[in-house]
This record gives sequence, C-alpha cells and structure tokens, in this order.
Amino acid sequence: MKFVIIFFSVILVVFLTVLLYIYNTAFYNSKGKEKRRKPFYTPAYNAISEEIKEIYNNLKNAEYENVYIKSVDNLKLRAKYYHNINGAPVAIMVHGYRSSSSHDSGGAYRMFTERGYNVLIPDQRTHGESEGHTITFGVKERYDIARWVEYTANRFGKDTPIVLMGVSMGAATVMMCSDLELQGNVKGIIADCGYTSPKDIISRVMKENMKLPPSIFYPLVKVSAQFFGGFDPDKASPITSVKDSRYPILFIHGDADSFVPYYMSEKLFEQCTSKKMFLGVKGADHGISFIIGEKEYLEAVDRFLSEIEVK
Repeated sequence: MKFVIIFFSVILVVFLTVLLYIYNTAFYNSKGKEKRRKPFYTPAYNAISEEIKEIYNNLKNAEYENVYIKSVDNLKLRAKYYHNINGAPVAIMVHGYRSSSSHDSGGAYRMFTERGYNVLIPDQRTHGESEGHTITFGVKERYDIARWVEYTANRFGKDTPIVLMGVSMGAATVMMCSDLELQGNVKGIIADCGYTSPKDIISRVMKENMKLPPSIFYPLVKVSAQFFGGFDPDKASPITSVKDSRYPILFIHGDADSFVPYYMSEKLFEQCTSKKMFLGVKGADHGISFIIGEKEYLEAVDRFLSEIEVK
C-alpha cells in the first residue's frame, strides 16, 4: 500500500509539473518579458525594418497621458492616451500576444491621427504597466476593452464615436467584444490578422512549430489554463462572437501570414453576421499588412469609416 501511495504521488507531481510548464510556456507573462522579445524576427520583417522603426519612433516620440482603470477582476490596467483634437472620435488600439502597445500600434496611431482621431492604446493585462500574470487569449481581455470603452464614454461623452482596432491577439480581443453590449458609442471594429479561436491558434502552434499532436496535448493546455490560470480557453472565441456581432467589422489579413493563417480571417468574415468588409493584402506576413499594402490598407479603412459614418 505504501508503495502504491508513493507511486501515485510521484505520478501526480510529474503531472502537475508538466501542467505548470505548459502554463508558463503558453499563458504566464512575467513583467518585462515583452521587452526581451526580439522585435523583427523573420526575413519579411527584416526587409522592412527601417519602415517599422520609423513608425515605432513616431509613436515613441509622441506626447501621451497615462490613464488607468480597474478590470472586472480588480487588476489595475494602464493605457496611453494621445490627444489630437478636442471633440474628435477615439480609436482604441489593442496590441498582440507577448507584445507591447509601442511595438504594435505605430501604424494605427499614424493612420488615426492623420484622420483627426484621438487615440487610446491600452497595455493588455499582464503586459507593460498593466497588472496580472495570465494571458487568456482574449477570453478575459475582452472585458478589459469593454471597460476602456466605458472609460472613453465617461470621459469624452457617451456620443463620442469609438472605433476598436486590434492586431493578432488584439484583433481576436476586439472581435470577442463584438457580441457584447458595450457602454459607449462603438461604431465599428477593425481586426488585423486575428485568429478564429484560442484553441485553433494554440493547436496550430503545437502542430506546426512544436510538432506535437493537438488531439493529445491540447487537453493538457486547457487543464493547465484552468488549474493555474483560472480560465477556460474554450469559453469564448472570435468565431463565436462574430456570429452574433452587434458592430460592423473590417477584417484585414496578409495572405503570406506565417503565424496566423490567412484562412482564419476568411472564415471569420464568412461567419460574421453584421455589416462587414474584407481586405487581403498580397505578400504580407503577420502584422505588417499596413506597411506592405499601405495604399490599399488606408483606402479600405477610409471606405469602412465612411460606411459606418465616422470620419
């Protein structure tokens, strides 16, 4: 009997250790980890590194105000507010997984300020100066963005037009807001290279990057998220939310995306039930459609903003 107890205790410890390793790899974000992320990591990025740096520095040198809110689960969240014109519409720009507001938002900042918008750029929970330690792939982050919408409406007036925009996990996050009753005058959503669901993107990374069968290992990922992170990655998804979307959505995706497959945005567009537009950018890798296809990108955004009556 003693041997049996020891045996199963060892098995339990090994199992929990494996779960903790999975959680730390997929969901845990220690402070400053995004600062150690290599910013330009593929040949596609290297080819346009000067353009990326110019956009990055333009945002880095812009004046901003630090603003703070509390999340529904009592985390202190930070955003940078860039004031442009009194009484203007507000664009809320959401960055991606293990990235930062500075790294992912330069193109959106330039695009929206040139169009007379004020811009709010949150640090997603666990990133930058926002509190937290678990990345939930949009499951909880969607409620953070809902709070930022409420903050914007309370500060600038409930009639102030708001446009939500996100890239990668940020795109997934704003799409997961699309079926919420947001407490602000949200006119539309721009989703740049978002995934269909947390399960889909995690499974793809497992299969393509780690050479692991998702059918065997994804259940362990889910259990690790539930046990250590306190959330279920299958509880919400962009593909579910857009089926009941309350807001118009512009989907943008590069057809050479090496991380989030192009077909995911095609599928999201197909399933979306609200007013919708789609832009595929030829030859663009993950998150760089703005640079690779800037002219068509801006034309699509202008057309979308006109159709949702925000200029």
